[in-house]
Amino acid sequence: MSKRTTTIIIILLTLALFLLTYLTFKSNLFFKQNTLQPPSPSSLQNSYLFASPLKAKADLQEKIRITVILLDNQGLGIKDQKIELISDQALEIEAIQAITNDSGTAIFDLSSSSPQNYQISAKTGSYTLPQQLTINYY
Repeated sequence: MSKRTTTIIIILLTLALFLLTYLTFKSNLFFKQNTLQPPSPSSLQNSYLFASPLKAKADLQEKIRITVILLDNQGLGIKDQKIELISDQALEIEAIQAITNDSGTAIFDLSSSSPQNYQISAKTGSYTLPQQLTINYY
């Protein structure tokens, strides 16, 4: 094989490799995220929320962080969705990140001056997540 033929083959293989790499990333084969479909009641079954810690002093100083993870039917995060917490009026809610990020996460900090248990749930649009939390201020 001549030197010229070898050079042409190497150039073609290099171009093919770059094209394949470009198409792979363009198609989001490795980096899927759901940005087009709003959540539906069935996809909310995969979504969840959790609190840390579950108890805090009722002094408006100690905070309980609520994290909401909004997922589609395939378990992928749904981004750019506004999340609202549903709770008792006595709770102070600070939206750290009310719009879900690329992984479908929204974050809130809660505090209270009234010692009691509180039920917390979350909603997006007209849909409420099925899971609820109970947190305690003492």
